[in-house]
Amino acid sequence: MANGSGDLSYVQTRYLQNAAYIRLKNLTVGYSLPQKFTRKFSVENIRFYFSGENIFELTKLCKNYDPEVLSSDKHPMQRTYSFGLNITL
Repeated sequence: MANGSGDLSYVQTRYLQNAAYIRLKNLTVGYSLPQKFTRKFSVENIRFYFSGENIFELTKLCKNYDPEVLSSDKHPMQRTYSFGLNITL
């Protein structure tokens, strides 16, 4: 019936999804304190930083789908965040 002129031969878009997306994959932000502050502590440099991978994506796809893979048997991408402090004496 699907190949003929029966009820199932009509074009439909019920399961069609928009695969457009935007993703922030990598971000690293750091800040070094000015030396006029670090010298008070007998330190050459103090740096704070934040780093993240796969921070977010905006898409209209179902949550189970990764827009880059478009396969339901793949696991969603993991999000990784790290932050820290570097001190140079």
